[in-house]
Amino acid sequence: MKKVAIFISIVTVLLVNCGTKNAEPVLIGYDWVYPDMNNAISAWKFSSDGTFNYSTTMFGGNTRKGKWEDIGNSQIRLKYNDGKTGVLVITSNKTFKVGSTTYNRY
Repeated sequence: MKKVAIFISIVTVLLVNCGTKNAEPVLIGYDWVYPDMNNAISAWKFSSDGTFNYSTTMFGGNTRKGKWEDIGNSQIRLKYNDGKTGVLVITSNKTFKVGSTTYNRY
């Protein structure tokens, strides 16, 4: 009976954690750019204090700042300082998406 309980516990832990990534080691300490480092149009930088900075040269240029929060399932809630929100989806240790745009880690 103990073996069955231990097995069920292990399976439960595996199923709960399946497909999730801890965002901090993936995001922190890197430059995230689109489309690539040699021709960056947009860039993100994430800090361990839960803040981020985004900048783009599109549409005459723009910079946005805010706070980020790991909400599980490889998703990050973005809370911009202007009150707007968004969702970032971590697709691998080297890429994430905001909307349909994929950003690459450098």
